[in-house]
Amino acid sequence: MSEVQVQRHFDAGTMNRVLNHDQVRPWLANKEDGVLDLTNVVQDQRNILLMGEHGGQMFRWLQPGVYEVHTAVLPEGRGEWAGEMAAKAFRLMFTCSDAYEIVTRIPRGHIAALTLAKMLGMRHEFTASNAVKFRERITDLHVLSIRIQDWAAFAPGLVERGEWLHRRMREEAERLKLGIEPHDDDDESHNRYTGLAAELALQGQLGKAVTLYNRWVSIVRHVRNGLLQHITIVSTDPPVIRFDIGLMRFHPDDIEVIPTC
Repeated sequence: MSEVQVQRHFDAGTMNRVLNHDQVRPWLANKEDGVLDLTNVVQDQRNILLMGEHGGQMFRWLQPGVYEVHTAVLPEGRGEWAGEMAAKAFRLMFTCSDAYEIVTRIPRGHIAALTLAKMLGMRHEFTASNAVKFRERITDLHVLSIRIQDWAAFAPGLVERGEWLHRRMREEAERLKLGIEPHDDDDESHNRYTGLAAELALQGQLGKAVTLYNRWVSIVRHVRNGLLQHITIVSTDPPVIRFDIGLMRFHPDDIEVIPTC
């Protein structure tokens, strides 16, 4: 299988064709008569449509930071392709948007949707009785959700991104001859949350980066020279944070340390 590509679409045409396919339409909950058209949904810029070759996911804005996901995939994309597409879509949502939480609504009996949600790390939150129409009958509705810290606990690449950032920080300290003891980068949770913060900052999500890293600092009591090592935003344009050895500016694919004294 070739590498799965996922990107945001601002036109509903591709998803409409998937939704109205004769092997997809019967599996939609609360479906109405006639041709389905998501044009108005996609035109609302708060909603985010992410599509790949065989289908995609519609993330409907519920409130700031919270999105409801709906998945639709053609028969040829079901299975491994759908899993990879959805995993990449979730990564894009958590690292490139304001999403802190993703929820989904699954009718009782929709085994494929439940399997995909659990594979993505979503957990059952509650069940509403007789709350949805599915396969021509009224049935129970399962609500599952995942929050960014739950996703970050197993998301691939974050530890490596944290190791990269710690290495670049050491290199910058040496370049600037700051004479500062290097950060300890052997702790996996430290690297994971440093990596999460770096990934968010590199994607322009500076507020999320600072909030989530500081949450980790507070929980684990990450102390250096007797002080909790919280970081703060100095500027969003350009993206700059203040940390223990100075200022860190994020470029599209790198960082730069700027000493403050």
